[in-house]
Amino acid sequence: MKKPGRWEAVEKSNRTKKALAEHARLSELYKKDPTSFELERRRLIVREIAQCHDVRLRKKLEQFQSDINRIIKGAGSDENKLMLMQAMLTHKFVNEFIPALKSLEQISTMLKESDNKTHLKLC
Repeated sequence: MKKPGRWEAVEKSNRTKKALAEHARLSELYKKDPTSFELERRRLIVREIAQCHDVRLRKKLEQFQSDINRIIKGAGSDENKLMLMQAMLTHKFVNEFIPALKSLEQISTMLKESDNKTHLKLC
């Protein structure tokens, strides 16, 4: 992997400064006006999801965010929100992420075996 050039380093530094300033702004908004913060948080999330070009993935992200919003709205206390979010994320990890990784591993194994057979035929 090549080292980033000066331009990339400057660009990364600028993105970092911008992100830290945005974080400070949102943190201050949360402290002063939690309702406005929540509206802003939702607006930013909708904007980010809308930038996804893959329609199928965008729909999955919208559904995932809808699930998160439902938990936040109905959970009551912060502790309950945390517990419910942890349960939801654990469920997604066990039932979606791990199976997807296993599928990728199987595909990778099949491709490696296929490459080995092709290599043997060419020799």
